[in-house]
Amino acid sequence: MSLSDIQKKKFCHYKAINKSLFSDQVITGFFQIEDNILLLLESIEGDHDARKLLDDNFRRHFFRIRLVKYLSNTIKYCSIDHMRINRKYEQRNQVIFDQPLSEEAEGSNLGELIQYKFAEMPKEESFTNPSHFQETISNENLAKAFSSLTDKQKYVTTLVYAMNYQDNEVSKICGVSPQAIRKIRVSALDKLRKAMQRRG
Repeated sequence: MSLSDIQKKKFCHYKAINKSLFSDQVITGFFQIEDNILLLLESIEGDHDARKLLDDNFRRHFFRIRLVKYLSNTIKYCSIDHMRINRKYEQRNQVIFDQPLSEEAEGSNLGELIQYKFAEMPKEESFTNPSHFQETISNENLAKAFSSLTDKQKYVTTLVYAMNYQDNEVSKICGVSPQAIRKIRVSALDKLRKAMQRRG
């Protein structure tokens, strides 16, 4: 649905009195979509449902920007991180809970698996369900890449990038150390990056 002349004038007026807000490229990009402009105008007039939908749309928009930016930065440092992690684990004696489950397990160990199975999941928050979150990913290649992650990687990625949780917050939810969450997150991002590169 295209904007009427009246709606365009209202939006221009809103931009004029909120110049500092629209100097942000993230906000400007978000309102390139006319549906978001309509939701903004309706929420200004007191429509709470429109306000909630506008917030959800912006959360998804901001997630996509944040994820793409983080992936590009991760490409540069990922190989260095993996070399350091491998060197660290090669130089220490591992107890039974630190033993890797398998070569395909991407650094997961028995202790983390047991703790993850008993993790306390947050309740009644948007996007904490990875399958629901995956449905919001509009890029088909990225959605397919996300579906290739392990359940643990999907869950951690959803909490960090959809809910904006910090590693230490996710570690409390999952019952593992912040270092373990960081390892899962970096591994998931590396897997997403490689999957996206393969799909071109």
